[in-house]
Amino acid sequence: MKTSQLPAQINQHKAGYTATIRKATAKDIWAIYHLYKIVARVNQGNLTQEQDEITWEYIRTVVHQGLERGLILVIEKDDKIVGYLKAFTSEFRSLAHVLSDATIENIVGG
Repeated sequence: MKTSQLPAQINQHKAGYTATIRKATAKDIWAIYHLYKIVARVNQGNLTQEQDEITWEYIRTVVHQGLERGLILVIEKDDKIVGYLKAFTSEFRSLAHVLSDATIENIVGG
């Protein structure tokens, strides 16, 4: 299934936990930036980047790359982004069939 064929959002209900999974938009960059900062602080060593290495410019760049050449999904609970998945293809044509730079983040107990 191509990403253009995915539903706009999926609502998950599990044991009293309700969340919405949807495709990210450029409007989500600020919330994704904050999610990275929280995960880096709460789960030290879980990310490649240290907390002080997560910059607005880095997040803006990877989100735009994901939106242009891949897929970014966010998980929302109570109108807050509590989870994030991204993967995108290489800028090189020979690797355009491979999704890379994959990241999955979530807030513990989100």
